[in-house]
Formats: sequence, C-alpha cells, structure tokens
Amino acid sequence: MRGCGGNRGFALIVVIVVMLLVTFLASELLMRVRFESQVAFNRRHQQRARFLAEAGINLAIFRLLDKAVDDTLGDPDKPFLYGREYEAVLPAGKIRYYAVSESGKIGLNSSNLAPLKAYLAWMGLDEDRIAVIADSLLDWRDSDNLHHLNGAEKDYYQGLADPYIPRNGPMQDPGEFLLLRGTEGLEEMFDPGAVFSVHNPSGKINVNSLAPGLADFITEGDREKIKMYREIRGGRGVLNGSLMIQVLGGDRFAALESSLTYFAGNNPYFTLTAYGEPAGGKGEGKEQAVGIRVLVYKGGARGYEYRSWQEIRNPRTKIDDNSAKRD
Repeated sequence: MRGCGGNRGFALIVVIVVMLLVTFLASELLMRVRFESQVAFNRRHQQRARFLAEAGINLAIFRLLDKAVDDTLGDPDKPFLYGREYEAVLPAGKIRYYAVSESGKIGLNSSNLAPLKAYLAWMGLDEDRIAVIADSLLDWRDSDNLHHLNGAEKDYYQGLADPYIPRNGPMQDPGEFLLLRGTEGLEEMFDPGAVFSVHNPSGKINVNSLAPGLADFITEGDREKIKMYREIRGGRGVLNGSLMIQVLGGDRFAALESSLTYFAGNNPYFTLTAYGEPAGGKGEGKEQAVGIRVLVYKGGARGYEYRSWQEIRNPRTKIDDNSAKRD
C-alpha cells in the first residue's frame, strides 16, 4: 500500500509539472502570437502612412504644375501658395503637404553668408563657433588646401576618429552641412534639409516661398508675427518690403533686409514635403506619421524631374518646425 501511495504521489507531481510546462508553453505561444500580430499591425500602418505620404507628394506635384486637385480645403482653384501647409483627409488617414521654391531657403553655395550666420546666431551659437562654421564652409567649397582663419581643410578631417575628405567643390546636398567643422551636435537642433538649399545661388531668402522651418527664424518665434505673415500670404498672396516691415517690425526688418528677397527668379528647383498620418492606429496619428521630402526640377518633357527622394524618419508634430529644438 505504501508503494501505491508513493506511486500516486509521484504521478501527481508529474501531472503538475506537465501542466506547468503546458501552461508556460501556452503563455509563450500566446505572447508570440500577440507580438507578431502587433508587428504585422505596425507594419500595415507604416505602409499606409508611406502610401499617404507618397500621395501627398503627388498632390504637391499636381498643384506645382497648376493642375486642379480635389482636396478638402475647398479652394483648389485658388493660387497654390508656396510654403503653406495643405491637408487632405481620406478614409485611410490624413495627408499634409507643402511645396517651396529652393529660393525660400538659406543657400549653402552662395557667397552671401549673412543669412546663414544670422540663422546660426538665432539658434543660439556664439560668434566664435559661427566663425568656425562659416570659414569651414568656405574651405569645404574651395579647391585648395589653404584654410581660412577659423576654417578646416583635408588635414583636419583626416585626423578625425572617422576620417573623410572634404568635397573641395560646391555642396551637393544640405546634409553635407553637418560634416563641417563646428557643426557637431547640431543634428539635434534642426534638420538641414528643411532650412538649407544647395540650389539658391543668390543666398537671399524668398519670403514668398518661405520654408516653414524658417518662419520662426524670420519672426524670432513671435506667434503673432507668424500669424500676420500667414494671413497676408493667404489674402494678398504676395508680400513686398512694405508688408514685411509691418510683419517684422522696423528693427527686425532692418537686421534681415539684406538677406531677404521677394522673387524666385528663374530658380527651377522645388522641395516637396508630405506626411502621411494613418487612421485607426493606437495613439496620435502624428506619432505614427511617415514623412517624405523630394527635390524636384520643374522642367523637362513631362514638366518635372525627381532629383532626390528622402524619407523623414522622425517627422515633427508640426511640419518642419524647428522651434522646439531651439527651446
């Protein structure tokens, strides 16, 4: 009888162990199924967001080519304002997009460095660091190995932990700015592609095609001035010097006057930026947004040509708004 009791006890222990093992395996399987389901859900939302962003790029192209677009603004027949953010709402989610002439950004290949220096000062950099960046930009673009007073040439960049060679020619992409001596850490403060251009030889900023990322800079972050600027743009469409004095005030206008222009000239390059925000996901749609920035050459057989295509990995809550980074 004792033997039977011992066998029953052993059997009970085996049953308990098996049940615990089965429960553990079932829990692992359930967790894996949930994880894979969430991964699939996130992937679908990312794909939807990307498709929405691509649709926004196409909407911007149609507006750029002056073709009618049926969006939710109710004003597709009104002039397409460069730098203004437009929205279109679909069952799949929301599209936000805008287009700017490259004349509405700060030129990195211009001999006029005043706008760049003013922007860096507004971002909080001191005079010494601005001088290093400005001279390093000149050295980056020239073809010799003689550095300016505060600049850097090949020997400096070759001595870095991760060495590289300066271009010794005009910049080909705004992202090159972050390779210059003195720009360490600035990638956390602003996005060069949102405010800089390599296709603005005049260097002056066209306020009638102002990149949204420069609105805070021009107005020194004054919300009322930004509101007035947008209202005038929406009503009149075109600003001139007199109107900009009203927007900025006399002192700020005087400080920026030599850096501003009101015409794009013959600049055929445009940046199109679009964000897709999927509907039906967890959290805010803007947190799941996918952004795309495209450089377009307006011309050619079909009216436009793509020159670059970049996915913006961490879209900001407000399109290309750098104020949060500065604060």
